[in-house]
Amino acid sequence: MNVNQPVIQMQGVSFAYNGRPVLSDVDLRVQPGQFLAVVGPNGGGKTTLVKLMLGLLRPRSGSIRVLGQEPPRASRFIGYVPQHTHARSGFPITVLDTALMGVDRSCQARFKPGREAREKALQALARVDMEQHANRLFGELSGGQRQRVLIARALAADARLLILDEPTASIDPHGSFCFFDFLCKMGEARKLSIVAVSHDMSLLTTRISAVAAVNRTVICSTGPQMSKPMLELLYGRHEHTCAMDDYIAELSRRYGPVAEGAPDHVPHSAPESPHE
Repeated sequence: MNVNQPVIQMQGVSFAYNGRPVLSDVDLRVQPGQFLAVVGPNGGGKTTLVKLMLGLLRPRSGSIRVLGQEPPRASRFIGYVPQHTHARSGFPITVLDTALMGVDRSCQARFKPGREAREKALQALARVDMEQHANRLFGELSGGQRQRVLIARALAADARLLILDEPTASIDPHGSFCFFDFLCKMGEARKLSIVAVSHDMSLLTTRISAVAAVNRTVICSTGPQMSKPMLELLYGRHEHTCAMDDYIAELSRRYGPVAEGAPDHVPHSAPESPHE
């Protein structure tokens, strides 16, 4: 892959389930080392977008290239962290076992790991501050700790691209901000390209590189701000006066470009939606 080539490039991508359009005419580009936040309402197509990136779905039209290849061919270089990481507390797999799955995906390597494999897995756990939990059962960990271990598994696999789908769904608000901040720092330190999908607007208060608003189609920013068209895509254009107008104005103030009047310091939490 050329170092200047986009990590992800979608051009004119559309997808439908049983004839029902889900995404239409999507153009999206993720550059090497970039942290892209993908935000949008439930049912707006965020998870479908992720599945297209992973090669689990094929677009009805348009083209997708991941790491310079078709998505299925790039899968070994992609670390995927799913939304749900439930595991029974007594299930006999340890934190180290989980990280080892990234070192070598063959069954033999998981059940008979060599010294080099163990060292590589432990190094990956250390990078996410989970090495001290190596011998604990994966199912005994908190939601945030499980997500870190799954990231370690991706790091052990030498992933070039990390894709996370609603990674803070089972984490409290304070823990969510800390987790996203951790992701930003890790991505910068390892020059790792990251795509994080979330409906949690607190993601926008961290050191992300760019934002993609998803609701049947995609509008991307060239920086870590939300533009007015992006907010209108997510919440609609209101021709009458209602509580939603004040909500969108507050979002624009908090997450919009500083040049448009946003404060230099952005609070760590988004305002509550008037419809929640």
